[in-house]
Amino acid sequence: MLYTVRIRRRPRRTMVQLPPDDYRRVRSAIKELGEQPRPVGVAKVRGHEFWRIRVGDYRVVYYINDELREVIVVRAEHRSVVYRGL
Repeated sequence: MLYTVRIRRRPRRTMVQLPPDDYRRVRSAIKELGEQPRPVGVAKVRGHEFWRIRVGDYRVVYYINDELREVIVVRAEHRSVVYRGL
């Protein structure tokens, strides 16, 4: 059950500013969403159609389109700022 993973521009910009180890962990977690879009520990973001996973102190917020079999990453930021302005 493979999904296409697309990353919007904003998360790409914020990810490249992460420390190298954190960048690798976040990138790896995003790649795994293509195989399992709802992994253990996933949670729905209240009041939105988004899902989120924890990666250390960072959160990856994404949308799942089951009809097109794609995952769209909309945010990948530190937990203190990721939910602002969703």
